[in-house]
Amino acid sequence: MKLERAQNFLWRGPGFHVPFAERIRTEAGVPTIAVGLIRDADQAEAILAEKKADLVSIVREALFDPNWPARSALAVAGERGWSLWPEQFAWWLSRRERQEKDGYGPRRDRNS
Repeated sequence: MKLERAQNFLWRGPGFHVPFAERIRTEAGVPTIAVGLIRDADQAEAILAEKKADLVSIVREALFDPNWPARSALAVAGERGWSLWPEQFAWWLSRRERQEKDGYGPRRDRNS
């Protein structure tokens, strides 16, 4: 059955499947994974901290932004977040971030 947009039965805001994961986790006592428009580190961290799920899936957000895990680690853990990455990646990414903060990032005015 195909529904028109106005007839959509499911609200699709940030974390729209989290209540389902939480209820299954609570009532069935099994580990769950939260899905559904989980877009930032604070949202993912809150889901885990409030024990609404055991894991958080970020598949679509990772497709959109492959560096989502790095940005989230920094948002949650600050500079210590780099230690969560393998050394060969952490070194380059932390150096790149420092360069951008110091104004040595990519030049945006090359055509001017």
